[in-house]
Amino acid sequence: MKILLAGDFQYFWYQEACSQALEKLGHVVIRFPWHTYFNSLMGKAELKYVVPGPFTLTLNKHLLQAAIQHQPDILFIWGGKHIRSDTLSKIHKETSAYVVSYNNDDPFSPKYKNSNLLHCRRMWKNFYSTIPAYDHHFVFRPVNIDEMKKFGAKKVAVLMPYYIPEIQKPVILSEEEEKNFKCDAVFVGHYENDGRLSYLKALADAGIHVRLFGGNWTSQVLNGLSDYFREVYPVLNEDYTKALCGAKVCLSFLSKLNRDIFTRRSFEIPACGCVMVSERTPDLLNLFKEDEEAVFFSTPEEMVIKIRELLTNERKRQAIAYAGRHRCIQDGHDIVSRMNEFISCIQLEGFN
Repeated sequence: MKILLAGDFQYFWYQEACSQALEKLGHVVIRFPWHTYFNSLMGKAELKYVVPGPFTLTLNKHLLQAAIQHQPDILFIWGGKHIRSDTLSKIHKETSAYVVSYNNDDPFSPKYKNSNLLHCRRMWKNFYSTIPAYDHHFVFRPVNIDEMKKFGAKKVAVLMPYYIPEIQKPVILSEEEEKNFKCDAVFVGHYENDGRLSYLKALADAGIHVRLFGGNWTSQVLNGLSDYFREVYPVLNEDYTKALCGAKVCLSFLSKLNRDIFTRRSFEIPACGCVMVSERTPDLLNLFKEDEEAVFFSTPEEMVIKIRELLTNERKRQAIAYAGRHRCIQDGHDIVSRMNEFISCIQLEGFN
């Protein structure tokens, strides 16, 4: 099939990784990256506040032209907060494309709607109006299914996160890399005001050597822990894998802003052959056997107890790491398998 994939395309592991996975499955993928439309100061304002200004209108005009030119079987729009309903209506009239939406963030999170920040409250307003114009919506979490239908969605299915085998895999660190990444426990991820800082503090207070990588961990956010962690910075792609593989155990927190029940790290960490120590949810317990394929916690105290035990038992760590990676491979949580699920779901729902 011919697929026109439209999205931001700034981060490899989202739209580009999916494009390559679809190509491995034998599909033709035309990429439509839109981040360059918002590079100017005015463009960044349009992007942040979802204002239908000239850059947004140009983006929509060019997307329509691309759809008419390429006549795709599927138009796959990833994170279409700036895509207008009239654009989708014209695409339906001018092409036979099956128009699909996917959002890995949570469009209906109460924390967006009730935020004190204007851009958070505006973020999904335009998207709500476009929901009925899509043929099919894919969502990250099951709670979004009924919420989508209340806004007029025709078809909705869950598309779970994935790992990328070429990147998330076991690696052996050099001596120099060990200086940067070796530790007892690591968390690689962004700051969110959802309690994750209190978990990191509990580890530091317990004398466990914990490292931290990611965005938005300012000295103000870290407060009394800023001297402990020193400079905190994001690590991407191969460095992300090295940061995981340099630790004896790897932490996984779940976004409360997005009401996450699992996250990409839920598959990336075990795929790297690392021990995942994650917040406990019913969905994760269905995906991994507790204390055999992954380790779960519900409080800082439980997390500290479990990590202390793991640090003194290398055999158990190795067994969990091996079993977790095997589970990811066996159950097909890799990106190619996930894109195959995506195509199969569309075909099953009546796409011709």
